[in-house]
Amino acid sequence: MNIRTNKAALTSLTLAFGAVLIYGLPAQARFDYDNWQPVKGQIHKQENRLEKSLNAAYDKGMIDSLELAQLRRDLDGIKAQEDEYRMDHNGLGANDVKSLKAKLNQFQQDLNREESDKYTPPVQAINHKQRPEKVCVVIID
Repeated sequence: MNIRTNKAALTSLTLAFGAVLIYGLPAQARFDYDNWQPVKGQIHKQENRLEKSLNAAYDKGMIDSLELAQLRRDLDGIKAQEDEYRMDHNGLGANDVKSLKAKLNQFQQDLNREESDKYTPPVQAINHKQRPEKVCVVIID
C-alpha cells in the first residue's frame, strides 16, 4: 500500500511539475536576426527591403499565407547562400555579389508576379448621361 501511495504521489508531482513547466515558460516566438542587426551593405539593404515588401504584401492581402511561406522560404534560402559565400570565401567576392543580386532580383520578380495575381484593377464608373455610341448593323442577303 505504501508503494502505491508513493507511486501515485510521484506521478502527481511529475504531472504538476510538467504543467507548471509548460505553462510557466514564455512562448518561443520566431524572430529574424534582421530585426535587431544593423543593415549594412548593398546586399543586406536589398534583403531588408524585400523582407519589408513581403510583409507589406501579406498585410495588404496581396499574397496569401501559403505564398508568404513559399516566398519567405526562398528569401531565407538566398540569405543562407549569402552566409555560405561569406564563410567559404572570407567575405563576398565580385561573383558572389553578382550571383546574390541576380537571385534577389529574381525574388523581386516572383514577389511582383504573386502580387499581380491578386490585383484587380479598379472598375471605372460609367457616366450614364453620355449618349451611347450609334451602331450601324448592315444585313447582307
